[in-house]
Amino acid sequence: MIKIERDFDKLAIAHFNKLKDVLLSRIDNGQNYISKTQSTPLTDKHKRWLKFLLKEIIISKPERLKRINKIFENIFPSTDYRKIFDYKWFTNKDRKGYDAYELAKILNIRTCCYCNRNFTTTVISSKDKISRPQFDHFFYKKKYSLMALSFYNLIPSCSICNTTLKGEKDYGILHPYIDDVINDFEFKAIPQNITTLLNINDDFKIEYKELDATNLLNSKLKESIELFKLREIYASNGNEIKDLFLIRYKYSKKYLEVLEKMTKGKFTEEELFRLAFGTEINSINFESRPFSKLKKDILKELGIIK
Repeated sequence: MIKIERDFDKLAIAHFNKLKDVLLSRIDNGQNYISKTQSTPLTDKHKRWLKFLLKEIIISKPERLKRINKIFENIFPSTDYRKIFDYKWFTNKDRKGYDAYELAKILNIRTCCYCNRNFTTTVISSKDKISRPQFDHFFYKKKYSLMALSFYNLIPSCSICNTTLKGEKDYGILHPYIDDVINDFEFKAIPQNITTLLNINDDFKIEYKELDATNLLNSKLKESIELFKLREIYASNGNEIKDLFLIRYKYSKKYLEVLEKMTKGKFTEEELFRLAFGTEINSINFESRPFSKLKKDILKELGIIK
């Protein structure tokens, strides 16, 4: 799990401003109603509530979103809002105007927020919308249709984390825009046999260690690591870890110092780290390259960096 750094409050308001006119029109439009049991027009009272809280529905953070959703469940039970907060419409690549591709492009999050393993770059040409990350609904949209287009409910992710592993279930996981535990735990790579230690194979076990037993987010951290199978998935990329062990045993702990002398100070620490290990040393930039958190933790464990 990595923490993404952006001015999210500002981006959330921009997201709302681009959706506002369409959503208000749908609330006003008599055809845009739906009930879980039968077709029922939105009452004037229902419309007033939606309009009054529309901005908050779109820009609020998760805890506030849950409270708003509870308000609507209590006053207007069994209502499905998919025709108003229409995610299929938002993700339709053939449609012109503000959509999932533009949001992904604005966010510019280059690797999956959950696994930091797969790239999630957005590619748009002058002729076509080519690729973008999937958007995981932090509160899944089938149950929480009111939040289907809420900014903090749309998390750029890879298909494995979003579709294969998370799916449509409720979990108490870390929110990558809000919950910051990046410096409160460390991954560890454990060679599984002597041939791994000798750098003949890449059979590693991945574990993690909490650095602060009192951290209230530890339960979310545990849930996130287990849900997204990070230990298993990282272990399956043992070749990435093997290279770090190879550097340690062939070039000693002073590998970076040697490189710095060889390059005569032409590179900053961050540039040298990126060139040497293909990853980022600064946690703010972890999302720009795969395995950044994992690799930094293992390099610390091996004594190559402090």
